[in-house]
Amino acid sequence: MKKRIAVLCNHPMGLPAIDYLITNNLLVGLGCPAFPGDNFFRLQMIAEEKKVPFGIIEEQNIEKTLNEWLKKCNADVVLVFTFPFKIPKNSLKIPRQGFFNFHTGLLPVYRGSDPIFWQIFAQESVGGITVHQMDDKFDNGPIALVEKVEIPTEDTYGQHIQKLAMAARTACTKLVENFDKIKLAPQDQSVANSQTRPNFFNFLIDWDKYSSQQIKALVRATNPIYGGAISFFRSVPVHFLQVAIGSSQKPPDTRPGTIISSSKDGIIVLTSDKKLLRLDVVYTEDGFFTGGKLAATFGIKEGEMFTLPDMPDPNQAPQ
Repeated sequence: MKKRIAVLCNHPMGLPAIDYLITNNLLVGLGCPAFPGDNFFRLQMIAEEKKVPFGIIEEQNIEKTLNEWLKKCNADVVLVFTFPFKIPKNSLKIPRQGFFNFHTGLLPVYRGSDPIFWQIFAQESVGGITVHQMDDKFDNGPIALVEKVEIPTEDTYGQHIQKLAMAARTACTKLVENFDKIKLAPQDQSVANSQTRPNFFNFLIDWDKYSSQQIKALVRATNPIYGGAISFFRSVPVHFLQVAIGSSQKPPDTRPGTIISSSKDGIIVLTSDKKLLRLDVVYTEDGFFTGGKLAATFGIKEGEMFTLPDMPDPNQAPQ
């Protein structure tokens, strides 16, 4: 028997799965947080076109606004894509078969609100969508299925989330078509780990600490969602959006972060593992630049340095 399925969605990543539900006449409601924007209005238009209830869920009034929408939908199950609010315990009981979250990382090792950043920064070769039944704790319920997605060494955050969107559609199809056959598996709490949402300190390049591969991973993990990895030059933040790693038979005996070469051909910076990092695309408050354009525009010279910003107590920066 076909399920009546409602969706809570806070990111375009969920759109391919929603399209699958619409195509198969399964969608009975769409809801999103009260954050007016492109995703909000797109979902609102879809709900109006398909004549299904559109729920605007308010964080400060979540139980009332969510429950009113749930009653209008009369759904068997609710699928959740990157929803930012914790679902109240009483609301979880309203759909006959509960809520299922499409988590954008591998559980239980990568719990938290942004597993994509942490997986790319950790240079994981595989990420994916973990579909789990929701309980009253974040990212904690039993797992229904996992759809793995490779993370090539050149993929950025943006490229990976596009692949996750298609993996979410595949996972949705598998879940819906095998809903009554899937056996839920409890998460292994012994390997569970929850990461915080990354912040400014996590985006900073520590030239003395990070290897060339770690810097490149940080660049990939912040492009485009966080505007690139950050380093300071002449006390001004510079955001790195694309870099390439090279090597030298005789690396200079100088401090990491030092500019080894600066010309119309680009900017080369020494890293802690004595590799040469070429800056391909950067962003400053003046705009986007290639490395060569940045060098010419600001008269950057060999021997100048990229650094961490001055902070009152760097040891207190979140890790």
